[in-house]
Amino acid sequence: MALLRFAHVFMLQMGRNIVSSLAHSIDRRMARWILLYHDRVQADKICMTQEEFRLMLGVRRSRVTDALHRLEEGRAIQAVRAKVLVVDRAS
Repeated sequence: MALLRFAHVFMLQMGRNIVSSLAHSIDRRMARWILLYHDRVQADKICMTQEEFRLMLGVRRSRVTDALHRLEEGRAIQAVRAKVLVVDRAS
């Protein structure tokens, strides 16, 4: 039963990720990935490089940099070398 529940939740998340990739801006997609990662590591500090974000989102590195800067301007995160610190999840 637990395996079926896991498979169901996994398929729902994959479906949402696909829809998100097609419909939303890079900023929203980046914020969503950061929140998903934040939930899983259960810590405010996320060790991930811009190159890893680029590969995960399928965009150019300059777009990742721009999205991180916009999230910083909104005071949701603080990005430093190879780390993202989640400051305010609600932002």
